[in-house]
Amino acid sequence: MKKTYIRYSEAFKRHVVKEIEEGKFNSLQEAREKYGIKGHSTITFWLKKYGKEHLLLKTVRVEMQD
Repeated sequence: MKKTYIRYSEAFKRHVVKEIEEGKFNSLQEAREKYGIKGHSTITFWLKKYGKEHLLLKTVRVEMQD
């Protein structure tokens, strides 16, 4: 089975990142669904590429000695 790749324009990527930054979505999943982006990590990659890592959800793990 041949794997197909979808290429997105630079303008489209920046538009999606801008809308996420403006708070138009509650999650990256919502943005993916609205724009039909198939890859689960595609938007995450774009956010990192454009220096918007602060928009990614982070998990903080606190460990106690006991």
